[in-house]
Amino acid sequence: MTTIPLTELRKLQRHQLVKINKDDLTDTILSSNEEGELTKINERLGEVMNEMQRLKDMITSPDSPISKNYIEVKSRVDMQEEIISKQQQFLEVLDRRERKVNVVILSVADEHEALDVLKLSMAPLYVTCRWADEDKIRKIWSKTGVDSVAGTHSRLGGNARSGETRTSRRRPILFTLADKSQRTCILDNANHPKSSQDNYSRIYIKKKDVPPSVRREWRRLRDAEATKKARPENAGCIIRLDTQERNRYKDDAVIDSWNPQFL
Repeated sequence: MTTIPLTELRKLQRHQLVKINKDDLTDTILSSNEEGELTKINERLGEVMNEMQRLKDMITSPDSPISKNYIEVKSRVDMQEEIISKQQQFLEVLDRRERKVNVVILSVADEHEALDVLKLSMAPLYVTCRWADEDKIRKIWSKTGVDSVAGTHSRLGGNARSGETRTSRRRPILFTLADKSQRTCILDNANHPKSSQDNYSRIYIKKKDVPPSVRREWRRLRDAEATKKARPENAGCIIRLDTQERNRYKDDAVIDSWNPQFL
């Protein structure tokens, strides 16, 4: 019988192996060269390991092209990050300068509402007087004690949908002053409408006109601060938000920073 290679014997089932006589099995074992094959495998494995070590040295060596390219790319990215940060600060300054002439008025009756309700002396009947936004704003300035306020205005947000209740959606009014010197006088008297005993008590004049991206970022930082404080692993740690530095700290380490997305 021809000697069967050991690799072929391993593929046979048990009932097939028992049919092979002892002499054939002995010849197969003696003729096998597993040691030589194992030596070849080890040699090939050694070559692969050496190649991997050369690649590792090429990557980690400071003189390698890969390391030099990485350092160059990192330097460019750091420079671009600094430029973007300065541009963002410049845009914030420009945005604040433009918004200095803006006043935001909240809770003013929308177009589906009336601002005033007049009582008729001749009958117990209330007649609703509908005003255009120009008239509503003029009466608000009158309530603040500031006269002859010139400028343009617009409602913020989409149009009020039909079916909404009177108090469910009152879109803010953005008023852009023609004379920015009047803004200080308006803000100094901003509480006068709230102190009245009529519908004007619901009206609020904001001190600042803040863009949505900035509001979202402050909300994110404050929510993240509250979340961090609530985690059990932070018990005993000081989690705080520094509004001046615009950083969030865990003890003395900065863990988050101001990063609004102006989109």
